[in-house]
Amino acid sequence: MLGSGPTKSSVLLLNGLQVDLRVLPSDRWGTLLSYFTGSKNHNVRLRELALKLGYTLNEHAFTALEGGDEIRCSSEDELYELLGLPFIPAVLREDRGEIEAAIKSNLPELVTSHNIISDLHMHSTWSDGKLTILEMARAALDRGFQHIVISDHSASLGIANGLSQDRLRSQADEIAEVNQMFGPDFRILHGTEMEIRADGNLDYPDDVRLDPGGTIPRGHKARMYSKIHDVETPSVDLTVYISYKHQLSSTWVMETATYNPTWGFWYYEWNIPPEAETGLYDVKVEAYDQDGEYVSEIENGEYEVVNFV
Repeated sequence: MLGSGPTKSSVLLLNGLQVDLRVLPSDRWGTLLSYFTGSKNHNVRLRELALKLGYTLNEHAFTALEGGDEIRCSSEDELYELLGLPFIPAVLREDRGEIEAAIKSNLPELVTSHNIISDLHMHSTWSDGKLTILEMARAALDRGFQHIVISDHSASLGIANGLSQDRLRSQADEIAEVNQMFGPDFRILHGTEMEIRADGNLDYPDDVRLDPGGTIPRGHKARMYSKIHDVETPSVDLTVYISYKHQLSSTWVMETATYNPTWGFWYYEWNIPPEAETGLYDVKVEAYDQDGEYVSEIENGEYEVVNFV
């Protein structure tokens, strides 16, 4: 517990995430929601508008500058109406022109779930999905979709029960059967999330027939980005190496770290091919100066690879 009071508490979770809990009566929810869903800059603009109308504004209520009763808002619509504005959706609250657009009644029309008519990447129980093709088709129809693409993993991604060519053909037969159950306004297309192998070739040969546009090429590998905390700036010309090996192996793999001036620190990305072992990997990071002289071991540690994504 970081702190608590009559209307709020702050706690720090075991994973390091801070959670703030606010509790206010329902007739204050409009100002509360607006305050915590808008960006800081958006909230500043709302408070400026309130001041021009003779009020102060915070998460609790509007208060008249000359005294008087609070004006509480139980909904965000009430808050914006009091400011003379139409409702501004939370995703637009960035002070990037939404206030001016609202004043002119010219807010953009947002894309909603009602605009979505397709899902072009779906996994079924043929690989690592949770639902059958028929169950997914029915769920898509319930959402008003017009078509979906079943794109299960290809054979090389064994960890996800990828489809061999024979299973892919059997899946095509099932898709054809399910398609016959629905009318002309809904269609299931057949695709695949096809592995790109280490040699650059695709999992399936060119003569494997799928619906046009249904192939999604993927190269799966374990990937980690790590910040090297002890080298914050490139104050000298350094070469920083990351080395790693599986604890059951005696072979170390070395890669070069990179300095990113935008981020302001060195980082490394270490890639493990999908045929490698999951489990514990030893990792060490070393720095060398421009003459190739060893500077120091920056950090070392142990990482666990539990899956390939």
